[in-house]
Amino acid sequence: MKSLAWLDLVLFFVMEGSLLALSGYAIWKFYFQKLKGIPSGVRSGEKSRTKFVISYGVASVVVLQLVNSVSMLRDCRTLISVLNLVLLLHLFFFNGWFHEALKRIWNSWENRTETY
Repeated sequence: MKSLAWLDLVLFFVMEGSLLALSGYAIWKFYFQKLKGIPSGVRSGEKSRTKFVISYGVASVVVLQLVNSVSMLRDCRTLISVLNLVLLLHLFFFNGWFHEALKRIWNSWENRTETY
């Protein structure tokens, strides 16, 4: 199984790079919208807030499991885990652009028609 340790590390770096890229893009889009004067103040309902909490929980479990499964990162797992959770917390609860993108994904999924 030691021969597959490099695959864990590659997947870890792909996940970290994706999370950092998504966070950077979401922060840039959110503040770019603010600079352009685009209003961004919508109050979420209880159903929507519940979806955000569940989505945050699922995303954080997946990210933490990926970090903890990489055996080569023993020394810095805690720091990486905390930084990832902070990034996810910001995305799911404090970034308006990410909120709207996630709502569009949920709505398209809920309104899709299944054909057999």
